[in-house]
Amino acid sequence: MMVNSNDSAKEANQKSATRRRISFNLMRLGCLLIAFYSCQFTILFWQSDTSIDTNSHKPESSRDFSPQRDATIKIPPMHEIAERKTNITHQHAAHNSPSFDATTKISNDNKSSQNQLPQKMDASTWFWEFIEPSTLSSKPYLIVCHRMEDWFYPVSNHFTILRIADGELPPWNATALLLHEDVFCADHPYVKEAIRRRTEAPFLFDATNSPPGSFDGWKHGVFWPESLNSAKSLRVLKDRPALVRLRGEVFWRNNGRTCQDVDFIVDRQKERLFDDCLTIHFVQGVSSAYLREFSDTGLRGGDLGVQATADIYERRVLHPKADPNITLPYDKFCSFLIRFDPNNLVDMFNSSNYDIDAIVRHMFFRQLGEYKPCTRVTDCKGNPYTSYKCMSQGYKFHITMENTLVDGYVSEKLFNGALGSGIPIYFGASDVGSYINIKSFVYCNVSRSVIDEMRTFYPRAPKPRPFLFNRTSKGFWPTEEELYTWADGYLRSQLEPCVRRVMELDANDTAFREVVSEPFISNHDLLSGQYPFQGIELALDAIKNKK
Repeated sequence: MMVNSNDSAKEANQKSATRRRISFNLMRLGCLLIAFYSCQFTILFWQSDTSIDTNSHKPESSRDFSPQRDATIKIPPMHEIAERKTNITHQHAAHNSPSFDATTKISNDNKSSQNQLPQKMDASTWFWEFIEPSTLSSKPYLIVCHRMEDWFYPVSNHFTILRIADGELPPWNATALLLHEDVFCADHPYVKEAIRRRTEAPFLFDATNSPPGSFDGWKHGVFWPESLNSAKSLRVLKDRPALVRLRGEVFWRNNGRTCQDVDFIVDRQKERLFDDCLTIHFVQGVSSAYLREFSDTGLRGGDLGVQATADIYERRVLHPKADPNITLPYDKFCSFLIRFDPNNLVDMFNSSNYDIDAIVRHMFFRQLGEYKPCTRVTDCKGNPYTSYKCMSQGYKFHITMENTLVDGYVSEKLFNGALGSGIPIYFGASDVGSYINIKSFVYCNVSRSVIDEMRTFYPRAPKPRPFLFNRTSKGFWPTEEELYTWADGYLRSQLEPCVRRVMELDANDTAFREVVSEPFISNHDLLSGQYPFQGIELALDAIKNKK
């Protein structure tokens, strides 16, 4: 039997129309259900959290940063703190940082009130104001705007780090706030309020309350001003963190800055200090162990992580490049990793802010070369904290001299030399033996009086600054030969004992092995961060909560 094609098409069209009507009705029913349950959810939400103030979507800059504490609030157990922080964070994000207007107290026994917050405080403020840091961590809190400075890594294990950039508002009883030289940090309301509180705090000492006799000098890596006049800017530390600022490079001097607006200055040297605040000293080379692990992902947790670096410094293990049977694979004499050409010293001073001290390492390179040529390494990839990899290529010695002679300034250069499998050759801080085992490297003891006299012929001034010694050339800069001859007259006799010591070690394999096997670190508090953390604790105890 044949079916009429027109009838079939008509039947198909009817079925299609029926399906469309059913789909449309289901879709309409779904929309009604969604609208209904959304309305019910909204009603329940506002009933369960009546503390939200719908008119107070305030920007961060208008928040009230003053302490608001309620004596009846109890501190919940640790697991509830973590859970509550997660809930608050979700609320905080969902409601675009609203303020809260709670009429009920938070009780550890009342589960339904766990997320009800004290009056006029956003979620983050509530958490950090009412949950004391001691309940979250036994370590003191250090606040950073968005990053840590390199000096802090060695003592980081003794602090809990809070980053303002993460969106949390830190507590006012945090230990310290590290100020950064950038707009984000300077303009942040918490930073501004911390500075205001310090400005309004009473002075620690005055005419009727002078510093005790013990309040002077260096104590575990922190310098205390020595007199009332020097300590005149110190203020009482209460209901605020101590303000800390990092000083710049040693040879920048920072002559135009004081520390009257901070409690601590962090410095990598111990000579040219600000005299009106506390100074935290850090050994820059120690930080390199931590920066090496953090900056080079290929080393993170690998052969040269923090612990492995410490092991090498203390000579408990050999450098990974060394032969495991202690057959030292040295087939090269000496390495010198330097950016500027030792045969073009005029260009170095024309292109940098270095003082005349920086010429010492170049003069030693040329003087040692009269005995045996030293290799200038120019193609070392990476950064200053990973340059040890270019040293550990079979060199017996490494010229690792500082660019300036200043006590306390021991940079990553000497530390990289220790990781380079050979013996570092060092000029720089005269107190280097306080931190590093003096027997583990060759120390070039250039007289400070000689350096001071050389400085008078190249005094600190804005670039370009002229050399003042007598010369025959008429240009602004001396010729290369004139500069070399002048510096050689001062430094040759000073560097000769150092050259002879290198020659002796190069010729005597037994003596060379004895130096290589010496422990590198003499002050073990450096790697653990106890230096300068112990000094920071003492200083904080002296200035906080003083009546």
